[in-house]
Amino acid sequence: MKLRSKLAAGLAVLAMGAVPSVAGATGPDYAPEHPAHPAGSPNGHAYGYYCQGKSKKHVKGEKGTEFSQCVTAVAHMQRDQRRQEREEKEAQS
Repeated sequence: MKLRSKLAAGLAVLAMGAVPSVAGATGPDYAPEHPAHPAGSPNGHAYGYYCQGKSKKHVKGEKGTEFSQCVTAVAHMQRDQRRQEREEKEAQS
């Protein structure tokens, strides 16, 4: 290879390496907004919403974590409440 072609190849490699670094030197100048969360309590079976402050660390000798016990208790409470409402409706009709 002649010196001129080596020099041209070297400059081409340098140019290809420099273009992406110069083009992407600055990131976007905007900050995306976070989605708004609903103000009320969730619909459906989101039992963990009511137990957010409970610990998720396991305690030796306990069955489950404080959080999982809370979630289970809330689920049972709501199940029993629905069952009671259903039985009251059946008794009225």
